[in-house]
Amino acid sequence: MAPKAQFTREDGLYHSFCGLVSVGWLYQKIKDSFFLILGTHTCAHLLQNTLGVMIFARPRFAVSLLEEMDLSSSQPNIDQQIAEIRREHKPSVIFLLSSCTPEVMKVEFEGLAHSLSTPELPVLFVPASGLDYTFAQSEDSVLQALIPFCPEAPPDDKRVVFLGSVNDAVADDFALEAARLGIPVAGFLPANHFHELPPIGPGTIIAPIQPFVPKTATQLRNERDCTLLQSLFPFGPDGSRAFWEDLAAHFDIKVDLREREAAAWERIREHTDFLRGKKSSSPPIR
Repeated sequence: MAPKAQFTREDGLYHSFCGLVSVGWLYQKIKDSFFLILGTHTCAHLLQNTLGVMIFARPRFAVSLLEEMDLSSSQPNIDQQIAEIRREHKPSVIFLLSSCTPEVMKVEFEGLAHSLSTPELPVLFVPASGLDYTFAQSEDSVLQALIPFCPEAPPDDKRVVFLGSVNDAVADDFALEAARLGIPVAGFLPANHFHELPPIGPGTIIAPIQPFVPKTATQLRNERDCTLLQSLFPFGPDGSRAFWEDLAAHFDIKVDLREREAAAWERIREHTDFLRGKKSSSPPIR
């Protein structure tokens, strides 16, 4: 599991940001999805204030508020809310996210999601409680829930699947760079739409492009027998060079990106020279 994003204070206490905020970019990335959080007023205030989305914008996420009477039941009744979501938003998939309070009360989320799911509209359980997950780690849980819906690719289908959420412009850059190098692309996980999930099989190369998805990467390797790219993440000129050179090698393509790396460092020299030797006064991240 990836380390939690924690900030140390002088008194030795730690602060970490709730994993529910990953909804903020995931509902925009998966354009035919809906994220339903089973939580309290605190969860609702967190999402409203953190994401700054007005209710008039009709965002594709909501909080099913738990009241005192709900806490006595291990199976909260949210059938009407699911029906309303289906009617108003017409999603292809609903993600049912856990939060701290119902997990402490031992709400059986998987059974609840299964009882609400239909072949036409899957409802997928996503563990996202702030007790166990922080910030981007909940994205890992969402991607794990999508794995069973990725088509099985035949062994001779050797293509790359980029793992981790990026916006459409960055995704286009990855696809264009792969095409320039002659690397065949099967798609991205997550995809822009639920029914566009990439095929994954023994010939697939999984290339993580975010550092917070280790459980999904490991599960794909174990269940689909695919190959996991072991290079650095494509961060910075040096990381990007290593990423693309290692990925190309899996397809028996030899590339040398040293000149492009040097040119990239040169373009940002003014900033690196300014920052070199300096350190942040903010609390260290652990």
